[in-house]
Amino acid sequence: MERNTKNLKNLDEHREIEYGYNKEVLETFEAEYNPGYLINVDCSEFTSICPVSKRAEFGNIKIAYIPNKLCLELSSLKLYLASFRNVRIFYEDIVNVILNDLIELLNPKYIEVMAISNLSEGISVRPYANHGMENTEYEDLAFEKLKKHGIS
Repeated sequence: MERNTKNLKNLDEHREIEYGYNKEVLETFEAEYNPGYLINVDCSEFTSICPVSKRAEFGNIKIAYIPNKLCLELSSLKLYLASFRNVRIFYEDIVNVILNDLIELLNPKYIEVMAISNLSEGISVRPYANHGMENTEYEDLAFEKLKKHGIS
């Protein structure tokens, strides 16, 4: 089965990774099937700069969402996440920036974002944020998942 991708830019031909926050690189495609499915994305090579120590921090970004009408194009997500490479930002802020950008872009039924840092000195942080479409069962799901999210 061939998917219609004519509206997507050919990222390999004319885009280079930009090292400075840039949400404009994010692209979507239409969800062709009944959007009642969950999409999990694990980005294991995330890098940003600690605003205090000014040292590079490495970690994972995990995104899960139930599409409404649009899906996230993964090559553009790679460019977007790479754009944080030289940005001074706390992991606690990263999850909220990513969550808000993806809500604006996708208008998903449900979405959650978790960052898992690989900080030095033996300390790790795992901030988590989620959102459910207002006035739907997904809003309730977001509240319930946030209540249950804990140490694991």
